[in-house]
Amino acid sequence: MAIRDWLDREFQIAEPDLTTYTTNFTNHGITEETMLQRLGITLDDLKEMKIKLGHRHRIFDAIRVMAGTPERQPSHMAEARRDLIKRLLPVAISVGFASRLIEMPWAMSGDWPDLLQLEELARFFTAMFLTVCGWEWYHRDVQKRPLESPHRFIVDVAIAILTIFFLYSSKHSGLWFCAFIAIFFLYVVWDWFSIREYPQDYGLQNVTAPAGPGDILRVYGHGFLNGTARGPITNLTWFVYFVVIAFLSWRLFVEQYEGFVSCTFVLIGAICILRDGHKQTGAAAAFVFGWTMQFRFLVVFISLVAFVLVSTFVLARSTGQGFPQTLLALLSSLKACCWFAP
Repeated sequence: MAIRDWLDREFQIAEPDLTTYTTNFTNHGITEETMLQRLGITLDDLKEMKIKLGHRHRIFDAIRVMAGTPERQPSHMAEARRDLIKRLLPVAISVGFASRLIEMPWAMSGDWPDLLQLEELARFFTAMFLTVCGWEWYHRDVQKRPLESPHRFIVDVAIAILTIFFLYSSKHSGLWFCAFIAIFFLYVVWDWFSIREYPQDYGLQNVTAPAGPGDILRVYGHGFLNGTARGPITNLTWFVYFVVIAFLSWRLFVEQYEGFVSCTFVLIGAICILRDGHKQTGAAAAFVFGWTMQFRFLVVFISLVAFVLVSTFVLARSTGQGFPQTLLALLSSLKACCWFAP
């Protein structure tokens, strides 16, 4: 059924709202009522499409019913946990941000920052961007899947604590990467517990909570094979990407300007995650979010190759050696540090 007919029949929405809503849905690629079943639309999505408050909740409830997932009312404990995290994370950001910023030498002396301080600033604002993006995704997911069990709540508290360290450690590249990788690893753990608690949201229609390890791995397998629940495999894939960036930056590329290069490719990865998660494929009832695994792997591979080439070029310029000689030396070092040498 066309989206206009559905809005008219189910909700008796009068003009000019009916035409406005139809146009807004169409502009977002939603032309049929059946497309709403797999989109995972939230109240915030409807608000962004300029749906009025009263209509917004009625439409949202109808979408949940169509998708076979009636609206979840969080328990008092789940709401209390969410409220604590909502308060804790902004505090963590403000403490980490302010503490590190006011201690930077250039801010205390009033002088222009030197190269090392500029690299610290690059890591600092990269961390801030990653933290804000992570908070946005967390807020969306926890609204759909309340914190009824303590597992994800504990993970959230750990992420908030690590966020302080992540922002504060921007002066030290190694510690900064360790904090970042630890936070993203906890995102993967959060996905694991989310599947365990809400298996039907991930395509496990015949599995009751809590899902077992085999069922959870099946979600990752289906995502790898381009199934409908691609969120967990997306986070896992990009976690591997960030681990490789961190490892290469730590073991091979330690020259000047490498901080700018590594931050650039971390930001590229973060932007790719955002694009990956918002990519819409299929049509009607088969509508899913996320790139195919083949395209995701291609983007990760090209990004890593570009990182190695750019970092090698910067290292060659710093040492005065030729690019081919520098690249061969790096490959030999990589072979040794990966324990491939005889």
